Amino acid sequence: MRTATAWLRTLFAASLIVGVYGLACVAVVGELVLVFGPLTIPTADRSQSMDTAISSSVFTFPVVAILVLGALALSRATGSPEDSVQLSPEQAPELWDMVNGLAAQVGTRPPSELRLVSAANAGSARTPGCWAFSWGRDGCTSASRSCSG
Repeated sequence: MRTATAWLRTLFAASLIVGVYGLACVAVVGELVLVFGPLTIPTADRSQSMDTAISSSVFTFPVVAILVLGALALSRATGSPEDSVQLSPEQAPELWDMVNGLAAQVGTRPPSELRLVSAANAGSARTPGCWAFSWGRDGCTSASRSCSG
């Protein structure tokens, strides 16, 4: 039952991510049709076609820009914190064993890297790669490697 729920949650998350990109693409195509569509229709008064193109673009361009910027932000990796130190399994085997054990207890994949930061707090971060997915140890997950490697 737990595996089925995890698969459904993964499918839902992936469909939302793909949906954002799809919506941004449809919005860009729609914006181009709204701007250039009236200009391609032969009319006696070219200024009316130009006014229609400009007025439709004024209202739709901000929405399209927000969707495209959101899709780009989803793909952009944030990078590692500046004041962090990466720990390898050889440097801190007990910590890695504890983290791997916790990941096994909650039924998730272990992280691909551990970092120490100067803040007196514990946290978790996922670094997105292509289309907000990154390649983990066993496939496309939210680990901290890019999709190319």
